[in-house]
Amino acid sequence: MLSVSQFSLALLLVAATASTDAVPSGDYYSAMLTAVNAARAKQGVPALCMNKKLQAAAQRHSDDMAKNNYMAHDGADGSTMSQRITEAGYEWDGCAENVAAGQEEVDSVMQGWLDSPGHYENIMNRDYTMFGTAYSYNKDTTYGIYWTQDFASGETEACDGGNSSTPCKSYKCWLNKILCLFSIKSLINFNAPLQRRCDPVWQPHLTLFTVRRRMEEITGASSVYDAGLRELIREQQIG
Repeated sequence: MLSVSQFSLALLLVAATASTDAVPSGDYYSAMLTAVNAARAKQGVPALCMNKKLQAAAQRHSDDMAKNNYMAHDGADGSTMSQRITEAGYEWDGCAENVAAGQEEVDSVMQGWLDSPGHYENIMNRDYTMFGTAYSYNKDTTYGIYWTQDFASGETEACDGGNSSTPCKSYKCWLNKILCLFSIKSLINFNAPLQRRCDPVWQPHLTLFTVRRRMEEITGASSVYDAGLRELIREQQIG
């Protein structure tokens, strides 16, 4: 597993106590994903997609904070962010979490996170490809509204719709994966045209063995060799 990114900077995101019965309006799931992806797009970072397992982990934590009147990354039961994501059934390679309290709308909580370096880093991290978010409201608590964002990537996990990457079903698609893999492994120079077409979903964890096996499944042959791949890569990079 890749290292877990976990930032405990929530105190920077405490807002004034929410007004009585103040809750986020409209479809905040979509609004939050849109806001996150808009921020990433401004920096040239690929969009995230929603994942129900991450959403469940986020909801668990927001509900816990609202029920027990606290704001932190560790749960009242002692659970950590990564434990909650694992217990939601998500097999992660890397994960991170943002929490906040008191903000009444998506725009205000997002601005607070974007203004905080650690939370901003989570939002902009290219290694994360999937996203879940939640809030919970309890008028009898200090801040009223408790927010959670969970970010993660996992080779066996899938998007629930929207901004998902299309799985490879052709030899050409897998060749592009290999081009990226060889670049990442420093076997060839990583040029700009190649970088632009690399799929970030695969970059943290793809192995040559996995690519070769899946290409062989697609083609029905075992004729994919390292030397040949390197030659194909050189040809692809010309111009």
